[in-house]
Amino acid sequence: MEGYGHQHNADSCYWLLKAGAIIGDLDYVRSVVNKMEKRKIQHTVYTYNIVLLAYAKAQGPFSEFQKGLREMGTPVDPQLLVDESDALFDYMVQEEGLIPNNQTMANRLLVRTAVPMMQESIRFWREEFTKWSLEPDQAAYHHYATMFCRSSLPHAAEILFAEMMERNVDPSVNTVYSICKGLIKTGKIADFEKAMSWLKVAEKANQHLLPEQVSAINALIAQTRYDREQRKRVLLSAIGEEAATELTETRAPQKRLKVREEEGTMDDVYETPLPVLSKAAKFEPPPQGKTEFEKRRYKFLSKWLKQQHKGRAA
Repeated sequence: MEGYGHQHNADSCYWLLKAGAIIGDLDYVRSVVNKMEKRKIQHTVYTYNIVLLAYAKAQGPFSEFQKGLREMGTPVDPQLLVDESDALFDYMVQEEGLIPNNQTMANRLLVRTAVPMMQESIRFWREEFTKWSLEPDQAAYHHYATMFCRSSLPHAAEILFAEMMERNVDPSVNTVYSICKGLIKTGKIADFEKAMSWLKVAEKANQHLLPEQVSAINALIAQTRYDREQRKRVLLSAIGEEAATELTETRAPQKRLKVREEEGTMDDVYETPLPVLSKAAKFEPPPQGKTEFEKRRYKFLSKWLKQQHKGRAA
């Protein structure tokens, strides 16, 4: 642009900032901000919002900022990005005299929920919006609900969804998508059925998932079914079919989604049901006098549960 004799203005810098923020290239966004200061281009609340969004996107594992740090072997410090974004916000308010809007607060929240920082995000939600006499909008609710879904707490996201309806905030189909993923990840039949009902609600409201979102849910369903089948096979090989059957719940239908290409909507397709590992995988030490088989069964299951716990912790 400058090579053709044109000079950057506030609008062109805004789009440059947005392009860098979307891919999480925080270094590029900083360079554009420096150019704006050298050319004395006035910042607005909208340019500050984009820079705050860049700090949030930079928290993502596939962002350009994270890739650069990994190549240099530098550890990523999420708290440092939060502190820098807060310092930028303070400068915007105190030095520039700009008043934050809903998008400003939503992007500040996203900086925290992208990691996620659970306690800090909850504090921010309870205090910061009230401090600036603002109400959370659709974007803020989505960021907050997605954090709970990623933290294996999809039921908290469902409560937030109900709160959105009470406050007349139109829910986003992306929020429904996050809730469905969180429910399916639990591996529970009841939560799976609830996820299917959420998708039906979205369909009735004419809120259709994108094809890539449908594909992601299909992959997640397949993964959870595979995990359950693997656990079943481990039990079968170790303690026999009869004992393994006692540890499984009744068969329940599993579904997947199929995209209708002509309309881009979803159909429910029933597939072959699979046995599901029961929650009753908590075992007490066998009392004395039990058979050798029961002792061997307890020993194996205790070892298996410890391995599962280590896997989740990792």
